[in-house]
Amino acid sequence: MGKINILGFDVANLIAAGEVVDRPSSVVKELIENSIDSGADSVTVEIQNGGVTFIRVSDNGCGMDPDDLPVAILRHATSKIKTAKDLSAIGTLGFRGEALAAIASVSKIRIFSKPAQNPMGAMLECEGGGTPAVTEVGCADGTTVVVEDLFYNVPARRKFLKRDATEAAAVSAVVERIALSRPDVAMKYISDGVMKFVTSGKGELRNAIYSVFGRETANRSLKVRRESDGVKVTGYISEPDLFRPNRNYEITFVNGRLVKSRTMMAAVEQAYKAKIPPDRFPFCVLNLEVSPAATDVNVHPAKLEVKFTNEKIIFDAVYYAVKSALEAEAIRPELDAGLPEAEEIPAPPATPGGRKPFRIDADEARRLLGAFVPADGPRPKPEQIRIKEAVGGAPVFKEAKEDDKPLPVTERDPNPIATEVPDTVKVTDPGPVDPPEYVIIGEAYNCYVILELKDRLLFVDKHTAHERILFEELCRNARRAEKNGQIMLEPVKADLAAYEGEALRDFADDVRALGFDFTLEDSGSRTNATITQIPEQLDATEAKELFATLASRLADTTASVESASAEFFEARLFQSACKAAVKGGRKYGIEHIKWICDRLLVKNPDGTVIRTCPHGRPVAFEIKKSSIDRQFGRLGN
Repeated sequence: MGKINILGFDVANLIAAGEVVDRPSSVVKELIENSIDSGADSVTVEIQNGGVTFIRVSDNGCGMDPDDLPVAILRHATSKIKTAKDLSAIGTLGFRGEALAAIASVSKIRIFSKPAQNPMGAMLECEGGGTPAVTEVGCADGTTVVVEDLFYNVPARRKFLKRDATEAAAVSAVVERIALSRPDVAMKYISDGVMKFVTSGKGELRNAIYSVFGRETANRSLKVRRESDGVKVTGYISEPDLFRPNRNYEITFVNGRLVKSRTMMAAVEQAYKAKIPPDRFPFCVLNLEVSPAATDVNVHPAKLEVKFTNEKIIFDAVYYAVKSALEAEAIRPELDAGLPEAEEIPAPPATPGGRKPFRIDADEARRLLGAFVPADGPRPKPEQIRIKEAVGGAPVFKEAKEDDKPLPVTERDPNPIATEVPDTVKVTDPGPVDPPEYVIIGEAYNCYVILELKDRLLFVDKHTAHERILFEELCRNARRAEKNGQIMLEPVKADLAAYEGEALRDFADDVRALGFDFTLEDSGSRTNATITQIPEQLDATEAKELFATLASRLADTTASVESASAEFFEARLFQSACKAAVKGGRKYGIEHIKWICDRLLVKNPDGTVIRTCPHGRPVAFEIKKSSIDRQFGRLGN
């Protein structure tokens, strides 16, 4: 007897449904796209219990005749294409005719629909893909789809759904992004009876960004508009110092369709190179308009991916569009050495980009100015400016003066030098070290120190070596330090997405163990965090950044609290070590060079030696004496 079975129609439908509908957010996405394709300029989305028990999507589109309703829930039934040729020029969001069929097979569905010219509407009822029933009813123009008890007949699928709050956050993310793709469509989103957000539908993308992401993001977004080679890029990007810890806020559309385009995201990130930290990502909402014939959206069941016939043209179009917007807004602030007589520095006029003017009081101005040059008395010449002594009288690494007398190379300093790291982080040497015997031959280009050891020469990059030494000591201090908190006189506010707030609630105890204390309050589709205590090692700005990083990384499950916080602190220590390290191209006293070399040559407890700086650059290269002898033909002589 044969082993191959022909599956029944009902089973085949359930399998096909799993490719299109995997959670409530995918149901919402398909229904909203149908509403937009129907010509609607107003769409309302309402869910309950994360969309698991109830989803309703209403629009004022063209509606369907009663005869079309039972056909609409059949597989491969669509009004958007007719022939295979149409697949090469798809101009609608939907086209496969699978969404309603998939949804109907795994839920209890009702569809109310009425074209404007019909005096009465019709209602379709169907349960689990069974035989539909259509009756005449009174209803508004357009279509309303009600989906209840999602996956009630597919227990294997339903048990993999997340908590209601998590599913609701996923739905929120989908509605937000579709609202951004069509600012000309008024979008309203309601969850468990609470209005989360409303967009005006007036066609202005910045207004939609304001409704979804709030005032700061909208005000600090730069307009993008560029057209070349038949490709048009429009939208908004963030100012360089408004960045995110992951790519979740890189939102891209192709011809109004929400997609995840690696090409577009790579182009955006490349344009931001050298403008934001390497482990941070920009915010963007970009729409790419290109001929449908140059794209293929039929490569993913949920239509979330797109292929281009020429990826390079797309990359270049996005890259130069973003780069041009960044350069057009490259407004640099001026540092005025003078102090005003009034108690407030006059604000400069508003910039063309609409940003608010910068204001600062005189006391703050004096403090900032004092960090560069004395506020009173004559201006020092640049070569006279020296780093001040560290707290407690221990000298810091400072550039050598013309009359500095170098110490003998063989003289060892019995009191190891302490160094002060910017941002209040202080490093002290752990104690006397015992390096192997060596001689400092000299220094090339005020950058590379040449050492002679017993069997080799060592060429040392003094900056990268010093940076690594400081970084390792900072890490040791950080690991030894207790995680205490400092109470804020004025609480710090953080604006988070709803799913980020939910993640913080799940990991609240672990986050508080770092030294934070906070409260969370939901406001529409956002969560407002009020931070009343921060880790004592951080200032308010750094603490807010870490808090937002934790929320984002926890929400997308790419890290634990421990790993995310460790990554953050290490990145901060990288910066501190780099700032405090001696600089290549500058002269320093021999005692400072020797301090670095002593610690560079000492082996770690595991027998390893320092090889790279925190950024991965090598700290030293060596040439063995045997290799030199071989070059001069001295081996064996």
